[in-house]
Amino acid sequence: MPSVRIIYDVDGWAYHHEARALQKYAPADFSVAIAPLHDPDGSDADAALGADPVDLVFLLREFATPAIAAALQRRQWQHKLVVGWSCGFPRRLDFFHAVRAAADAWIFNNRECWEHSGRLPRTHVLANGVDLETFAVTRPMAQRAPRVLWVGSERYRQLKGYDDLILPLQDRLRARGIASEAMLVDSYGPNKRTPQEMAAWYNDGTVLVCASASEGTPNPGLEAAACGCTLVSTRVGNMPELIRDGVNGYLVERSLDALEAGVVRACAEHPRLAAQMQSDIRAWHWAARSGEFFALFRTILADRDDAPAPRRDLSDAVTVFVTTAGASPSAACLAHLREQDCRFTLRVIDHVAPPRGAPQQMLRDCRTPYYVHVDDNTLLHPHAVRTLYETIAAAPPNVAIYAAELYDLHLQRGISGVRIFRHDVVRHYSVQSMQAFDVDQALRLEADGYRLLRQPAGLTPAAAHALGVHCPQATAASTDTHRVAAGERRAAAESPRFESSDVASGD
Repeated sequence: MPSVRIIYDVDGWAYHHEARALQKYAPADFSVAIAPLHDPDGSDADAALGADPVDLVFLLREFATPAIAAALQRRQWQHKLVVGWSCGFPRRLDFFHAVRAAADAWIFNNRECWEHSGRLPRTHVLANGVDLETFAVTRPMAQRAPRVLWVGSERYRQLKGYDDLILPLQDRLRARGIASEAMLVDSYGPNKRTPQEMAAWYNDGTVLVCASASEGTPNPGLEAAACGCTLVSTRVGNMPELIRDGVNGYLVERSLDALEAGVVRACAEHPRLAAQMQSDIRAWHWAARSGEFFALFRTILADRDDAPAPRRDLSDAVTVFVTTAGASPSAACLAHLREQDCRFTLRVIDHVAPPRGAPQQMLRDCRTPYYVHVDDNTLLHPHAVRTLYETIAAAPPNVAIYAAELYDLHLQRGISGVRIFRHDVVRHYSVQSMQAFDVDQALRLEADGYRLLRQPAGLTPAAAHALGVHCPQATAASTDTHRVAAGERRAAAESPRFESSDVASGD
């Protein structure tokens, strides 16, 4: 009988409820124990692991990964360590890449984060569930007067939009005669409500609002939906997986006007939306969802993960140049390059600020037929370098540059942001700037009969074409700079000089 120990953070918090649900609905042939890990730094890791060896540890408190991994190593158990990743993309990615090798597998709890991270090896996506035995309709939905609810943690009030969005939204709704209640929770305080008390509170509402800038899973959304509320949410976490816009709720932009408009529509259409949500939420019941977790645990324990395909060796064909303003690229950028499904020559051009000499250095130092330029705010998906190479290698010889799509997190849309160059052509066309495609270089190439192809970029990344994500490490202080730079790249790459490519991505 496989033994599993699930480690959560604090009694009464979301991870505790998840651990209890997985234990409650575990298959009969699994032995499941749960335990808290109170110290954020993991100093009580030994207590959380217990004395008896287990086959698999499922750590829900992801930031304790180093401490739990170290404690397991000391014990020399024959075990598997699986860690849940509940951060919304791209929060804390540097930490994730720094500790990723410490676990045998990672479970992302929303598809957006997993997809944007590039579906990395040893990562999986399984959405959280909701216990429909606890969270259920006890007050008929047709008998409820319009009432808008919001609940969130005091610790993350800014991320969840409490002061900037929720409080002004309440004022607007009350001016319309719509009742509203916001519950700001002190997660460390003694007055947290039980799941049963929260279920009763949800049953007094008709709409639950999520105004967060980032989420892994907004669990109140699942709970409120199960209790007969319809949802109005920003596009965070797994809300786009649950909410079908206009069918069982509304997905809105993160602005006061958009939230207000969505809530007003949801209040007016609550019976229809909530009835459909009641049908849709059944698939999220932990009784069913837990089976997906334990099926994955079986696979991990049996070492049945597919063996990685042999990596194609493109070392003599492609050089990847990484440019960075510091002494070395970000850990996340390098980690994604290590995960590429092909081999290539890697060169780093550091201290690029301002970035005037880098283009000439790439032209001068390249010793392969093609080269790719990546800045260290780019995370490439595992197939990116191979796809770039296969696309330009299959193109006619007069194609000098191919530009592919990235998703820019600050512009919140696709950009033509990563490109591969045919070195034998472009080495005759010197450049002095890294502002997108150097416009002067493009004009001279075009005048001499060369072509520049691009993958059209849209508001959302195309699953078959987007090769990565741009700007995930940008700080608030540098956001404007990145917006300007990304805007320049987009404008240049979308000029008529760059023809749209109909070549398949090779993914």
